[in-house]
This record gives sequence, structure tokens and C-alpha cells, in this order.
Amino acid sequence: MADDSGTLAASDVWSGDCFGRSREADLLKKYLVQRLDQRVAAGKPRTFVLNLDAPWGSGKSFFLKRLGQDLEQSGFLAKYVNAWEDDYSDDPMLPVLEAIQATFQPYLEDKQAITKKWQSAMRSAGLVFGSIVKHGGKALAKRFVGEAVDEIPEVLSAEPQKELEGAAGGALSELAEKLIDSSTDKLIKAFSETKSAADKFRTDLAEAISLLGKEDQNHRQIFVLIDELDRCRPTYAIEMLERLKHLFNTDGLVFILATDTDQLRHAIRAVYGEGFDSTRYLLRFFDRQYLLRPANFEQLLASVLGQGKHRDIWSLPPGAKSVEWFFSNVAQGFGLKARDVEQSAELLLDLTALWTEKCKIELAYMLPLIMFHQQGRSDLMGLTRGGEGASDLVARMPLMLDFSDFHYNSKSPVRLGQVFLEFASVKDMHYRQIHEKYREVSSEPGRWVSHRLGDELSATHSGGFSSHNPPRTVIGTYQERVKSIQPFS
Repeated sequence: MADDSGTLAASDVWSGDCFGRSREADLLKKYLVQRLDQRVAAGKPRTFVLNLDAPWGSGKSFFLKRLGQDLEQSGFLAKYVNAWEDDYSDDPMLPVLEAIQATFQPYLEDKQAITKKWQSAMRSAGLVFGSIVKHGGKALAKRFVGEAVDEIPEVLSAEPQKELEGAAGGALSELAEKLIDSSTDKLIKAFSETKSAADKFRTDLAEAISLLGKEDQNHRQIFVLIDELDRCRPTYAIEMLERLKHLFNTDGLVFILATDTDQLRHAIRAVYGEGFDSTRYLLRFFDRQYLLRPANFEQLLASVLGQGKHRDIWSLPPGAKSVEWFFSNVAQGFGLKARDVEQSAELLLDLTALWTEKCKIELAYMLPLIMFHQQGRSDLMGLTRGGEGASDLVARMPLMLDFSDFHYNSKSPVRLGQVFLEFASVKDMHYRQIHEKYREVSSEPGRWVSHRLGDELSATHSGGFSSHNPPRTVIGTYQERVKSIQPFS
């Protein structure tokens, strides 16, 4: 479906660009125009297919939509297509045709030569895309090819079926052979007509785009930006690629396909078998591949978390340079993507908005709990040192923290996973038990946890508490608080 959300004002195209993607957009614009000029100079068609590759959750859709708007702002013809929203259709080229048609629409009322050539291309398309008539109905086909759709021939009419139903005995065999020969001739003729129509479609479309180029030099090519192809049904994705290769490989068309290409390879193997070389297969369709730069989590977090008094209740462990630095490093250890990081940051803001305690939120314990929750691993949230899976938990938190500023005797960095387990070991204790536990402590994680719980006790029970009914810690409520935020999304 072509994007009809409207064009942003020039100053707003890259609004909310947390990763500095606008610089990559400038690079790609220059690259594509130069490569097209190089192809023309070499006597090749002015066409190009670029694969924009990045993992899920890396901001591909944001980038592709903004790139399309940026191209339009720069005077080029560009349309965005979300393939995943259209993979219910039987023919994957309908949304692409719709996008191309949208670029011609402003010229079809007062530019007779362009209108004539475009209509000719669409009449040829009607013959090529016979499946539009078969599966989508003539009403849908007429959106693109007009009344000429009525001229599309049927390969096999209903008459042979009626003749077979009326035949009997030995006449049936003779009639069947006759009908098979007739049907074969019709199939061959239809294939020949379709091939000729495809050639004419490409020629007419190229000439129509060439006429656009005479109106404006920037219109010598049309950029079609296709998103979410890797999320489509595997058969639909393959059909889309095949259509682009065999029907739209024509002068003046540039395709930019944003995919998680590794995921697309898996989808292709699901159709052709695990032993199929999907990497070589994709090379048939892409002229070049561009790897979108990895997201800068610190920039993203600075944008999401913002500035304000809410930061005053966040406590960082020793060695953490900033909230963004610490959050980013923890997220990388968990293997989070940009989208996951953003959602985790929103969860932290939700918890902060509902925080009524007088003590601070200890991020060394709270952030991993949020990320376990984000990954659906609540089974790991309650692990303690020595418990089954503890080593796996520590491996998810490889960040090394410099505790030398906290304690003069600290001689080596401390792994975040060890700090987390130390907090987890006291979550079910009350303050008197914790006091006994840390009466003599030598480990760096133990010193830090003891220090933070002391601060918590001073903030929440400055007037002391009954020795007969010692209260439990606020840190011991973190798991329940994280789980309770689930209604927000």
C-alpha cells in the first residue's frame, strides 16, 4: 500500500531522528544518483535495486519513510510501499503499480503525451497481470488498466468443459485428445502474447518515465521504497522479487528494499528447502546491499529519557559514567535491539512516574529486571547466587564496573551480574537480617549492596523501627513493581 500519510514540512522530515540517520540518507541519495549516471554512461538502463539491510527493531521503517520524504523534498519522485500490509493480495505487484501510478497522476490530466504512453503501458499490464482479473476481479484490475481489461483473453473457455460433459463412449477419448491439442495451442499462444505484452509494458513504462524526465531532470527516475518484505508470506516475498526482476527491470525505475536480509534468507529456504543457497539467490535481485549503521543506544536513550527531576531518583552503581552509558551497556549485554531499548526505557519512566518511595531506584538491580521482563524471561528475575541458571544470568550482564572510586581497596573491576545477584540474595530479607548478613563483608558487590540498603533505610525509616517487627526492603519489591507495570504498553 502506497503511503498516503502526507509529506512532512522540510524541517520536520528528520524530526525524532535519534540515530543521525539523515546523514546516511544524504549518502544514499548521492550514491544512487551517481550510480544511475554511471550506468547510463556505460550504456546500461537507468535502473538500480538496492537492499537496505538491518536487523529487526533497528529503525528501518522510520529510515525508509523519511528517506522517501527526503527524496521528495529534494525534487525527486518517490513512493513508499509497505509490502507486509499488502501480502493478503494474490499479486504482489498491485501495490507497486499503485505507487508508480501515484507519481504519474499529477501529469495525467494536462500532459497528453505522458498520458497516452502511461495508458499504453497499463493496457499491456492488463495482459501481463491476468491474475488480477482471475483473483482480484475486473473492478480491481480496472483501477490500473481501464476498460481494456475486458479484452484480456481467457486461455481456456467454458466450452471445452461443456463438450466433455456431453461426450460418451469412444467419442470421449477422441474429443479429449482434440481438446488437449486445442488447449495446448491456446496456452502457447497465451504465453507468447503475455511475453510480448511484458516487453511492451517495460518499453512503454520506460518511455513514459523518460517523458517525465523531460519535464524535470530529477524525474528521470522513480524511486520505489519497499518495506517489510521479510515479514511477508515467503511465497509472496519470492513473487515480489521475481516480479521486480522480470517485469520492472526497466529504464527509470529504482527500488530500495528494506529487509532483515538474514530473516529473508530463512523465509526463502522455508520454500525451497534448507539446502537451498538463498544468499546466491538474493544476489540475482540486488545490485548492491547497504548495511544500516547499528543504532547508537545512548543517543536514543537521551531522547527517550529526557532531562528533568525524575532523574534525581535514579541511583547508578560505581563506575557508571551516565544513565545513558549504563543503560546502553546493559542493553547490549542482553542483546536488545533499538526497539527493545526504547520500550525498556519507557518502562523505567512508567515505574518512575509511579514511584512514591523516599529512597532512590537502584538501576543496577532495576534495569536488568526490566530487561528480563521485556524479553519474557520472568523465570530469571528471581535467581540468586548458586541457583540453577545463575551462571547464565551473569553471562547476560558482562559489563565490568570500576569500583575504585567507591572503595579505596578495590583492585579489579566488578561484573554487573555479580552485583545483581547480590541484590537478589537479600530481596526477601528484612533489615535486621541484612544487618547481620553484612556485619562483616569483604566482596565489592556486598559492600555496594550494604551501602545502598543503608541509604534506603535512612531515607525510609529515619526514625528507626521496631526490633520485634523489622520492615522489609523497598528493593525486595522491585520484581512485583516491574510486573505490575504490564497494563501499560
